[in-house]
Amino acid sequence: MNNYTATAFSREAMSRLRGLIARFDINQADLAVLCDVSQSQFSKMVRGLRPMSVDQLAVTLEALGQDIGKFVTEIESFLANRAEYSSPIQYVIDDEREVDAAPFSDSMLDGWGRAARARLVPSDVSGRDDDVEEMSEYQADYGRAARKRSKDRGYDIDYHDHED
Repeated sequence: MNNYTATAFSREAMSRLRGLIARFDINQADLAVLCDVSQSQFSKMVRGLRPMSVDQLAVTLEALGQDIGKFVTEIESFLANRAEYSSPIQYVIDDEREVDAAPFSDSMLDGWGRAARARLVPSDVSGRDDDVEEMSEYQADYGRAARKRSKDRGYDIDYHDHED
């Protein structure tokens, strides 16, 4: 198996699988038993160094409480759209710094991306003054730091007249 080169689909699938394993704090040795391989070989599979069969993926996802159909569909959707939306916000276009980031919407994200974004940023926070109390302390600190960096770099960016 030394000549194995993972496809883009395999790399994304294994990346998401590693995330699930870490998220639920599951022991790789236990999952390896389900796949009828050693822990070492299972580790190589989830790192994309060795192929994982569809049967092994299915039993692993089932053990993690995931639907293989949904898992595959989300990866296919991500891969189909990643060239267009590889970064949710675009700050540089044609080697020029954009004053306003390119427009972005949650529809550009797959299911995993929307779930991650929902955990990080409440959907009703728009950055206006009346929303500041709804932001977490971390988000407020991050916003202040971003405004300061922009001003320090000489960018004249409208921040909804928010002053610290």
